[in-house]
Amino acid sequence: MPRLASDADGTSRPDRSWTNGLALSISAALSAGAGMLSWVLAARFVSPTAVGEVSAFVSGFLLVAGLTEFNLGVALMRWVPTGGRRVAALVGRSLLGATIATAIVAPLYLLLPGTEVIRQAAGGGAPAVAVFVLAAVGWSTLHLLDFIMVAVDKPWWSVARNLLLGSSRITILLLLGAGADATALLWAWVGPIVACAVVFGIAAVVVTVRHGRAAAESSNLPARREVVGFLGPTWVGSLALALLYHQVPLLITFRFGPDVGGRFFIVWQAVAVIDIVATYFVSSLSSTVARNPGRIVTQARRALRRLLALFLPALAIGAVFAGPLLGIFGPQYVELTSALRILLAGAAARLIVVHVLGVRQAIGDATGFARPHIAVAATTLASLAVVPTVAGNVALSAAWVFVGVHIVAAATLLSTQPARVRAIAPQQVPKGKLDA
Repeated sequence: MPRLASDADGTSRPDRSWTNGLALSISAALSAGAGMLSWVLAARFVSPTAVGEVSAFVSGFLLVAGLTEFNLGVALMRWVPTGGRRVAALVGRSLLGATIATAIVAPLYLLLPGTEVIRQAAGGGAPAVAVFVLAAVGWSTLHLLDFIMVAVDKPWWSVARNLLLGSSRITILLLLGAGADATALLWAWVGPIVACAVVFGIAAVVVTVRHGRAAAESSNLPARREVVGFLGPTWVGSLALALLYHQVPLLITFRFGPDVGGRFFIVWQAVAVIDIVATYFVSSLSSTVARNPGRIVTQARRALRRLLALFLPALAIGAVFAGPLLGIFGPQYVELTSALRILLAGAAARLIVVHVLGVRQAIGDATGFARPHIAVAATTLASLAVVPTVAGNVALSAAWVFVGVHIVAAATLLSTQPARVRAIAPQQVPKGKLDA
């Protein structure tokens, strides 16, 4: 039986935090698992240089999609549950706005220095730009759809979408086989993304319209000032998060070339995968807190226990078997075993960072969410831009930067979290209803 939670008005309803968090985590895990298997196949089929070119293209469109999503996914999880009949319009405008922004930013990003490797991976010229824009728009749409489905109580749709997307990509890679060039491999990513964005986008519109028709006539959507006050700072925070995920491997590729960048990208995926899955899990707090604002402290503590129980064993196993795991990609990647172990230690510290900032986002502490993200991303990227390599090992240098930054960040955030929750949370809850 699901636990029952009481809203501020005394209404009892099932606590969806575990179900929503689990569905989002499974969805992200499927995406990550399929992504890792895809890179295993790519590493087996082509050289590290080609892997570096393809990974630069993929990191580039993922970064653009992250920059132009404006944190609308989490915002929709906060506002859709109380949106009433206006839900469909809210979702439609969000999808349209993100699509337009992505289509504008994507070609501009390809004008930046160092992005030649991205255009070359797609064959160069105007067609390469068009493919890049298509991939970025498709991914931005899919990312928003995951959160929309949670907001309308359909979290397992995201799992189905990622299962279809991942299996399609792997099938295409297997059909291409050894000897495929970087441009051909790209379609294993771009084709399924565009197809799933169209199919699941239509499905989301239908589900959202039905949800709106069944909702109450009244709505409790935020005023424009509140929307800007939340989206502005949290978008800056999510922008910093996108830079950390995707600009880090791009920086290594731009600085040291696609061969070194391709090798580093493989070990960096371990951190990115764990972080994305953990972030999805904690993001479900936004939807749960919107429904049950008086139980913020209890929900946050429960989410932390579950987060650590799910991820710490996986990190330990990864550290023990780091060498054999890298050997799956090919013998040329095994030399990065030490770097992978250090990165996994940093990922353990980052779990605390992810949880603390997830709680701040759920309670609407936009500034408290954005500033640490900016500090972490800026410090990491600035350090990687100038840090010398350790005995010529670029990945090892990057790993030490990552673990050092996140140990400091975790300790700092833990010491300040209780005060911020006490200061922000009561503003959302009727007097005497907060469980703190």
